[in-house]
Amino acid sequence: MPAPFSHIRRGGLVINLVYARRDYGGGSTSFTVHLYRALQMAGADVRILRITDKPKRGKSLAKYSDTPWIGVTASDILQLQRQGEKMLLAAPEHSSKIPDGGGLLPELIRGGMRLVIHDPNEFMGSRGKGVYDHLDDKSIIQNPICIRPSMKRHFKDATFIPHPYVTKFNAMADKHSVGC
Repeated sequence: MPAPFSHIRRGGLVINLVYARRDYGGGSTSFTVHLYRALQMAGADVRILRITDKPKRGKSLAKYSDTPWIGVTASDILQLQRQGEKMLLAAPEHSSKIPDGGGLLPELIRGGMRLVIHDPNEFMGSRGKGVYDHLDDKSIIQNPICIRPSMKRHFKDATFIPHPYVTKFNAMADKHSVGC
């Protein structure tokens, strides 16, 4: 029987971008890919973890080729965190679409997972519930990363990192060019 995480390579410090969405599309998918590639360009060892029903792998995230992801179960991702793996929630999801009904993300956040907060709409949707609807207690959010300077109004302790769209990536190769 293979080791529980034989599908995940081990080595030095790894930045795990957690993609909690079940589907693709919208800004969160492209943001995750751009952040993944920007961190790679900076020399980081980075991987994309998707919360899935069973362990699996993918070679591309939506239309973005050469963007591999690793599917991990809720229990696997919790075990990775207990082992000291660093996690960053790059693409959140509504609690109704998360396999365990939304309890997993607050547990990971309490365990030290940082959030990338894109805009205030993530906390307020059309019915008053955004993609962070499972976070009744916003005080558990520690040291979030914001990609728009205006978000510092809502999270004073946030680290501002410019949106990685500043660099355009060719979806078919790892070449890049600066531009908007």
